[in-house]
Amino acid sequence: MKNNYTLEQIENFLTCVDCDFPMPLHEKVNLSSFSLKLYKNADIFVEIDNDEIIGMVAGYIKNAEDNVSYISIVAIKRDYRGKSIATKLLKEYFHECKLLNINKIHLYTSKTNINAILLYKKIGFIESIDINRPDDIHFILNR
Repeated sequence: MKNNYTLEQIENFLTCVDCDFPMPLHEKVNLSSFSLKLYKNADIFVEIDNDEIIGMVAGYIKNAEDNVSYISIVAIKRDYRGKSIATKLLKEYFHECKLLNINKIHLYTSKTNINAILLYKKIGFIESIDINRPDDIHFILNR
């Protein structure tokens, strides 16, 4: 995995996809702070076109707790959806997990994010319940 992105590219990407989520990102986090947190701490997999990030999967592999990785964000710019970019980036993420002997990956998505739900189920994630997040589906993938 190589860092072929900058902090500015991450923040620009998150700003671009901000309102594509059922609840806009800026309503949950400060985009600048979140960008910096990802840049400094997360394992980030990106697809770049014309020097812009068009797709991203970011989570915590190297900082995994109890051998469980957490995917913080999966996002693809609108014009690039339907081209299997999310699947490609998730597979890269899974490969890195395998290299580091991470045996469980989890993430959350909104119950209304139908495309994400279908993708995660197709890849093999199993639905779980987290009573602390009633508007979300908790997905777990055992490797």
